[in-house]
Amino acid sequence: MYMDHLIFRNIKDIMNNFDVFVFDVYGVIWSGKQIYKNIPETMETLRKAGKIIYILSNGTQLSDEFENNYAKKGIIKGIHYDKAITSGEIARDFLLNGKLKFKTNSHPINYYTIGMKNDKLFKNTIYNSVENIEEADFFYFGVPQLTEQETTTLSPEFSGKFFLSKVSNDGLKKQYSITTPEIFKGEFEKVKKLNLPGFNANPDVGTIKNDITNQSTKYGLTQGALVQYYKNLGGEVVEIGKPHKNAFDYIFKILDLNGISIDKSRIAIIGDNMDTDIRGGNQAGIQTILTTETGVTRDIIKKNKQIDFNILDNLCAEKKSYPDFLIYSVAGYNEGTTLNFTLLKQNERN
Repeated sequence: MYMDHLIFRNIKDIMNNFDVFVFDVYGVIWSGKQIYKNIPETMETLRKAGKIIYILSNGTQLSDEFENNYAKKGIIKGIHYDKAITSGEIARDFLLNGKLKFKTNSHPINYYTIGMKNDKLFKNTIYNSVENIEEADFFYFGVPQLTEQETTTLSPEFSGKFFLSKVSNDGLKKQYSITTPEIFKGEFEKVKKLNLPGFNANPDVGTIKNDITNQSTKYGLTQGALVQYYKNLGGEVVEIGKPHKNAFDYIFKILDLNGISIDKSRIAIIGDNMDTDIRGGNQAGIQTILTTETGVTRDIIKKNKQIDFNILDNLCAEKKSYPDFLIYSVAGYNEGTTLNFTLLKQNERN
């Protein structure tokens, strides 16, 4: 049995359905290059209407770093949202309490890093960083970016498989995003040979990033892509962040700590990613809102520049992820009219 759904123009069209909004970042607020048009004004409107707004990011930076970073971009805590929660913050809480356990090791201590190090995540915990992989009990999935020096040591087969996406203020420290996990193949073969489990604080497979060289945006891989690669080798991984239960439990914990009791049907996550945002919301029992004109799902569900609802329907079945609402974007879409489409009810599909 099918039910009709609407694509709403923006979040304000359905704001009265909810008391708490959980915003994803990339593809919802941030394009990879800039804040989407009218996002700050829309978020401020929601808060003035008494809505609680949390930002839930799978980024591995700590929440205060995130808040400072986005304040510079015009998204300010206390004006546009109530609190930012990152998977890095959740992971740090997890590590500070010594909760990390693997099937192969219930008391890991030493860790090796593949990708870029994140010392802040492990600071003042029981876990120690080691440079020698032979001394490690587990490894950490760092951000899969390369330094300029590392790009010069790659074999010719990886030419064009990375792009410049970040430069420090002094212009000296450059970071390159990757487009294939094969770049780290050698290191993964080493950790698998040692049967080391992995710890990851960003399940996102990839995201839209700014290609500085070409002044454009490109799809670059994030830690989730490395996790998939290692799991395909038979490796064990513990993850923190969307779509996993720990990310949404943290949201509920924050609400509870603030004395806020709200039925889950009045909480909605707004996201662009079927694998993390929508699936995570489904599993957590909250409402889910998919953006169709911004983010990573947009190009998947389009045919001849229009949304193909058969593609969307099949994608939902493939991913086992079912949005309760569709919107063009958070702050509105400038073309077209409200459209109907049919989508199987989530509970009937399950």
